[in-house]
Amino acid sequence: MFRLFVVTKRNPNLTMDEFIDHYENIHAPMNKRFYPQMKRYVRNYLMPVDADMPTDNEAPFDCITEAYFDNEADFRSVMVTMETNTENTAEHYADEENLFDRSKVWWFTSKTCES
Repeated sequence: MFRLFVVTKRNPNLTMDEFIDHYENIHAPMNKRFYPQMKRYVRNYLMPVDADMPTDNEAPFDCITEAYFDNEADFRSVMVTMETNTENTAEHYADEENLFDRSKVWWFTSKTCES
């Protein structure tokens, strides 16, 4: 199984609740429709652990998304789809502009170790 992580910061015009609502009800269904190669699509919305541990800084990101594929080739096929299906890609990117601060989006895969 190949896993992609996407770390995102919400658009500053959105509250966290608005961000979650938009991601769950608009962006996630669109991604699942456009990219059937994804076998699993998990959004982890980050919440402060304890109100008694205040911080002066806002978290640098709001969500860690995990996209699972059978293999890296299936993930790469999504990149090809994005290049060739420009209508879907334009819709995807337009929605990202509404949802994310696109200057703060990071993509990763991982080497996972467990004990």
